[in-house]
Amino acid sequence: MKINWKLRVQNKYFWISLISAIFAFLTAVLPLFGITANLGGVENAVMTTLSMIFTVLTALGIVIDPTTEGASDSARALGYETPAPNVKSGEEMEPEVEAFLESEGV
Repeated sequence: MKINWKLRVQNKYFWISLISAIFAFLTAVLPLFGITANLGGVENAVMTTLSMIFTVLTALGIVIDPTTEGASDSARALGYETPAPNVKSGEEMEPEVEAFLESEGV
């Protein structure tokens, strides 16, 4: 699995998702070790609300393509009917890959 981490970490949605996932994980795991926030009577409501927010933000980061600017897919990606095949730089392409790229106008 090859991931362009240099490009991925430049996207703010990646960081929102990562931080939210870590926070959601901590709110679930820390009580197992006896570490809880003492917020009084509103503790359950606050923790439930925070967990829901973190889950939504994490899902947002999973859905967003971090290799494009903003929260939308590129025009090229929107036109795909099937996932684009991986082709390594300097490698000769298989005929199926060439046919796919031609059909996508690449």
